Order: sequence, then C-alpha cells, then structure tokens
Amino acid sequence: MAFDATNMSLIGGSGAGKLWMYQTTDAAAGVDTAGYFNDYVSDLNVHDVILFAVGIGGTLSRGLVVVVSNDGTTVDVSDIDANVWDVTDSD
Repeated sequence: MAFDATNMSLIGGSGAGKLWMYQTTDAAAGVDTAGYFNDYVSDLNVHDVILFAVGIGGTLSRGLVVVVSNDGTTVDVSDIDANVWDVTDSD
C-alpha cells in the first residue's frame, strides 16, 4: 500500500529535531522502503524520529525509525526492527 498522510502526526520539535507518529495497516517491509514517506519530503529532515505502529490488523510492529536521508526528492528511513518495544502487562 501507499503512505497515508492522514495517519502521520507531528508530536513536537522543530527543524531537524521533530518527533512524528505514524500508524498504518501496511507491513513493516513496505514502510521502511526508501521513498515510502516521499509525500512528506518537504516536512521530514534528516535525524527526525518517527514513532510507528505498522501492520495494524495483521502482524503488528511498533518502535521507531530515523530519517537517514532526504535529498529533496526521496526520503529514506532506518530499517524497522520488528517489535522494538514489546508491550506486556503482567499484573
């Protein structure tokens, strides 16, 4: 599937220090592909952090990626490490 801007929210920060939240039903392998975030090429800067929840409704992964390059045409983010933050509740 494709990037859906309605699922991307700026949490805070400015310049090259923004924190974003993104959630999608897309699989992790698609989201961390170079060019996935191109619709936000003018908003995302190198070193911006994107908290994510991907694969909603399927194989859920959550964690963060960092914008590693943005040449004004293509945005590339770091690789997603599936289930970076395992959530448990043992009470």
